Amino acid sequence: MKRFKPAVKQPHPISGIELVPSGGGVFDVEVDGQLVYSKFQTGRHAEHEEVLETISRIVR
Repeated sequence: MKRFKPAVKQPHPISGIELVPSGGGVFDVEVDGQLVYSKFQTGRHAEHEEVLETISRIVR
């Protein structure tokens, strides 16, 4: 597992992001256990803005 600080400096209660390695090209983004993006479901990688906007809506 790897921890790092969010790259975007916006006022929200996220103190960090955790990357959890997986296999088979899986790329999921979860916030508090809630799936907000899945490469497996969409068949593509998310754009950075797409993920950040979704997370921002959740933590407001």
